[in-house]
Amino acid sequence: MPTPVLEPRTSNGDYVLGREDAPVTMEMFGDFQCPVCGEFARTSEPALVSQYVDTGKVRFVWRDFAWIGDESYLSAQAARCAGQQGHFWDYHDYLFAHQRGENLGTFSQANLLTFAATLGLDSVSFGKCMNSGAEPKAVQASIRYAVSLGIDVTPAFVINGELHIGAPPASRLNAFVDSYLARAPH
Repeated sequence: MPTPVLEPRTSNGDYVLGREDAPVTMEMFGDFQCPVCGEFARTSEPALVSQYVDTGKVRFVWRDFAWIGDESYLSAQAARCAGQQGHFWDYHDYLFAHQRGENLGTFSQANLLTFAATLGLDSVSFGKCMNSGAEPKAVQASIRYAVSLGIDVTPAFVINGELHIGAPPASRLNAFVDSYLARAPH
């Protein structure tokens, strides 16, 4: 099997889209079981990526804040395991597309393995990752970081150092991001 092209990560291991020197950094603290996070990922995030990230204006960072339950933690770990094969963002999108309520078994370990196979990931490597200790430590570190910022709910965003609780509505996302771009040093 060819070595996957790994997706960019921050220095502390969180997944990132966009240029490091983008004038606006938008960090999303999310939980794969969070319905508002899912709504943002399905409706607003694609436009954010195409209009701002792909054009070099925004750097978008995903940070795990797995707080809703055990399936939150397992799904965060699974997405990171998918990332070890170069498919974090594909798995992220798949999880949000398949939300079916909180702690109802949707993100059980068996289902997470099935999702990986559906996305064409190496099931053996994925299973080994799910049973290892590396990615759970990264999830825990991300949660500790969120708590240190005063975050206690998802979604939460830190945009150029400013904390915002809740997702900006899709209808106002452009104006919201543009306000940060207008204040960013050029």
